[in-house]
Amino acid sequence: NPKEGVVVFPNPTGQRAAVQWSSEIQPNRLTVMSSDGKLIQEFQAHQLQHSKRATVDLSQVSRGLYFVLVRDEKGLLRRTRLVKK
Repeated sequence: NPKEGVVVFPNPTGQRAAVQWSSEIQPNRLTVMSSDGKLIQEFQAHQLQHSKRATVDLSQVSRGLYFVLVRDEKGLLRRTRLVKK
């Protein structure tokens, strides 16, 4: 299951959501994309390496479906959905 190890909450959200990953995952990039492929927010490895969590901010975007993409150091991509209400 490619989503394994990544949790987004609260989901749906009104403004912000936490993205949390398991200790087996060492992300080097976390990206939030709109359903039409627009980049909303991105975190690089140095922003993620000492944590198991990041906060994404959807306060400036419209309601709808977004995708949270977590790529680890091996290149494995985990994707999960996030809904802005």
